[in-house]
Amino acid sequence: MNLYGFVLNGPVHLVDATGLSIGPHWPPGQNEPPEEASAVMPCCICKTVKVTSRGQLYAQKNNPIVHLMVPVDIKIQVEGDPSECTCKHVDKGNITDQWTSGAGDTGGGPTTFDDKEHDVTCADYTDGPGAQYTFTPWSGSIKGKITYDLTITVTCSGTLGDKSDSDTVRGTYRFNTRIP
Repeated sequence: MNLYGFVLNGPVHLVDATGLSIGPHWPPGQNEPPEEASAVMPCCICKTVKVTSRGQLYAQKNNPIVHLMVPVDIKIQVEGDPSECTCKHVDKGNITDQWTSGAGDTGGGPTTFDDKEHDVTCADYTDGPGAQYTFTPWSGSIKGKITYDLTITVTCSGTLGDKSDSDTVRGTYRFNTRIP
């Protein structure tokens, strides 16, 4: 096995001090690669993935929409070139809502998540699974409940393998929200 092949058998002058690239490297301060060096192949290492439900229902109001959600914080840490990593988000399970408006209208029903993967940027973000309601005119109230049985999984795939984490949102959350 050739342990120095990635630096063209020249470990003294052609180094990869950080270990974040695959391929040959040239000495620091040298603007041109040695003649024998080919293009550097960038690398991305998935360090950590953490999925954490806040476990509390929040109302986000943005005329004319009210979004009721349990925020789920996603933390993704990578080293190297982030464009070389791919990250996927999967929701599996269901959310069921039942509501009554101040005007006496009722509605709701189940939403099932089909375990479909969605590409996401390999960076921190907050997911907001829940229900959306539209108010026209922008006034009134809505009350009811949302029942969650949902698992959120995020996977980061990098040059040296995958990192993955999951968390669940389970339980019934009651709400009573006035608009505006």
